[in-house]
Amino acid sequence: MQIVTGGLLNGIRPGSVIVNHGTGTPHNAVRLTETCARAGVDVLDASVSGGQPAAQTRTLTTMVGGPQPVSQRCESLFGSFPRHVV
Repeated sequence: MQIVTGGLLNGIRPGSVIVNHGTGTPHNAVRLTETCARAGVDVLDASVSGGQPAAQTRTLTTMVGGPQPVSQRCESLFGSFPRHVV
């Protein structure tokens, strides 16, 4: 993965966290994490399960992967929309 001029990493401060809620391959999650690490930015892979019905009833599940200290920094974010966080 290449850092593109004018892209996200050019405008984000070291020490920030990117939370990836997208669906993708494990390989792409690793590439994103490695690219961001070179810029001093942490990444959490946090897929969301439940679809629109669960979103409407606030019963989504978020599965967070990444370093525990980073996920702990983001606990308030994860407590704001899913019912379950794993």
